[in-house]
Amino acid sequence: MTLAHRITPDRLELDAYNGTFWDLGFRWQWDAATYREASLEGSDETRVLNYIARHQPHLLVAYDGPALARIIVEHKTRRATALRSARAAGVRAELTCHGIVDA
Repeated sequence: MTLAHRITPDRLELDAYNGTFWDLGFRWQWDAATYREASLEGSDETRVLNYIARHQPHLLVAYDGPALARIIVEHKTRRATALRSARAAGVRAELTCHGIVDA
C-alpha cells in the first residue's frame, strides 16, 4: 500500500489546518474530534469562524472575523494542495511551522 492510500482525505485536511494554524502564529491544534465537529458546519470559512467564536473569541476583538477566516482557509487550501501532491507522488511530506518539507 502506498502512502497516498493510507492518508484519508479528512486526515490530510486536518493536517493542513493544523499546519496553517501554526504557520499563522496561532498556537492551537485541532484533534480529530474537533475537526469532525467543525466539518458539520458548512463552508471552510464558516467552520473556522465558528471555532474562533467558540474557542478563541479574543481574536474577534482584534481581527475582522470573516477576513481572518478567509486568510486561514486560503492558507489551508494551499497547504492541502501541496500535501495532496506530495502524498500522491509517494513522498512522505512532513508539516513544519515553515511549511511542507520532504522527510
